[in-house]
Amino acid sequence: MIIHVPGDEPSITDAINAAKEGDTIFIAAGFFNEAVIIGVGKNKIRIIGAGIGKTILDGTNLGSNLDGFNIQASNFITIENITIQNFSRFGVFIQQNENILNQLKITKNQRDGVCIENGAYHNVVLQCESIENERDGILVLGNHNFIMKSTLSSNKDCGVNIQGKHNLALNNNSTGNRFDGFLSDNECNAFIYNTSSKNGEDGFDSEKNLNFLFWNKSIQNEDDGIEVDSNSLLLGNECKYNKKNGIEVFSSKEKETKSRMLHNILTNNNYHGISLEGNGNLVDKNTVSNNDGAGINIINDGNAIRSNQMNQNKININNKGKRNKID
Repeated sequence: MIIHVPGDEPSITDAINAAKEGDTIFIAAGFFNEAVIIGVGKNKIRIIGAGIGKTILDGTNLGSNLDGFNIQASNFITIENITIQNFSRFGVFIQQNENILNQLKITKNQRDGVCIENGAYHNVVLQCESIENERDGILVLGNHNFIMKSTLSSNKDCGVNIQGKHNLALNNNSTGNRFDGFLSDNECNAFIYNTSSKNGEDGFDSEKNLNFLFWNKSIQNEDDGIEVDSNSLLLGNECKYNKKNGIEVFSSKEKETKSRMLHNILTNNNYHGISLEGNGNLVDKNTVSNNDGAGINIINDGNAIRSNQMNQNKININNKGKRNKID
């Protein structure tokens, strides 16, 4: 069944209440001042607006702790072509699984633009804008979720903040956020073909083990282009014009961090191209040039530095450690 708002039902909430599993709700252009909860028995419904800037879900003066859309108790929900703004909590709060957010603009909400709750999995955020929210553009607490082809800008925390495991951020643009462009505070997350620029801290900040960063660009961030902790793989990334290091392998203790950096390009950063603060890392076949500090700055021991192309750094290699293999 197809339900039109306001033709068949006067509000989005009324349309949700009337919908059966698998129904489609078309929302006309207009201004809708309501908070929408999607409860039980609504699996596979589609909610489709007339377009960003045309169908506007607005939370002004509705009260505290309200979300634009709260996917509370159903799965396989699709929401698309809507602007969601000015809510006292999240723009979209996803508590269930296998939902799709497509072509939404989520802005000026008092917490995160999108929050994917702990325990929620296989959700997709695709071609969305999450901008000027009071916390993160997108907060991912669950595992196995997908953030793709979205824009995160001017949020007052991070662009994308991933606290769960086994999540994917693919082909997103994160710019002008107060803290990190992309943050992973858990293991086994993948960041592929993203751009992070002009953020207030790191372009990419990987605080835990076993994360994968491939073919990303990190440009003109206020801290490091990429900061990783341990056992991570960095392949084919480009970090340039960052205020600190292109890549920093950070260790809060003197330990084996065992990260691998292959085929990355590190140019014109204000500190070092690559700074190694842990032990046992592998740095092969990177291009490191025109950095204001060392091309590769080695602080600790047992690293392998091989076949890198380095030129016009203040010093190409600064080796302060022991048992480092350099060729």
